Amino acid sequence: MKWIFIVLPISCACIRSTAPESKTWLIEEYQDGVITAVHDGKKYVATCQTAGFYSSANPQFDSRHPICEMAIELVGHQIQPFEGNRYHRDDDGRVRVMWMDFDNLNLRSWRDESVWIHEQFKIRSVRPTVKR
Repeated sequence: MKWIFIVLPISCACIRSTAPESKTWLIEEYQDGVITAVHDGKKYVATCQTAGFYSSANPQFDSRHPICEMAIELVGHQIQPFEGNRYHRDDDGRVRVMWMDFDNLNLRSWRDESVWIHEQFKIRSVRPTVKR
């Protein structure tokens, strides 16, 4: 397993390469608003489109966050798919899920269901992963 970190003034260039477990998403890289994720034998490259949160107090999507910060923090992590109704909490007590709908990748996190952090990425390419 190999980590490479490059710190730039406004962006993060983070890369971690490993094979994801079955059905999970692996965020391999995030750089300059572009995420690379692997899922179910495919590699997705997508651009950060919106980032924000939903609150039970204010059910409107608040998209005042211009950077997909959660994706930066999750480089090298496996994310459970947004399927079913039973989710596992990470060590910090948060649930993190990822899924694809139409031409977008979605990343969501919550501790309790009163506030959800949500980031959406516009898919630029999808390729089969190379088996080694």
